[in-house]
Amino acid sequence: MRGDDPLKVMRRAGHSSFETTQKYIRTAEAIGGAIGEVFPTFAAPQSHGETHGKCLSVENEWRRRESTMKAHFEEASA
Repeated sequence: MRGDDPLKVMRRAGHSSFETTQKYIRTAEAIGGAIGEVFPTFAAPQSHGETHGKCLSVENEWRRRESTMKAHFEEASA
């Protein structure tokens, strides 16, 4: 998504086949900038209750992103 060299992406991801890397590249191109910030900054929690709420919120966001990526990957693989 950042435009990194595909061979560097392949090596860093540990793929033994460039075909595997290409699937991920196609998926990234298909969704464009739709996944948001990879590692967003989180505010420090004020209390245990607030911590729990933030954890649930973060977990829900990651599940949403995972679902979006799976859908796009399946679409690109079809």
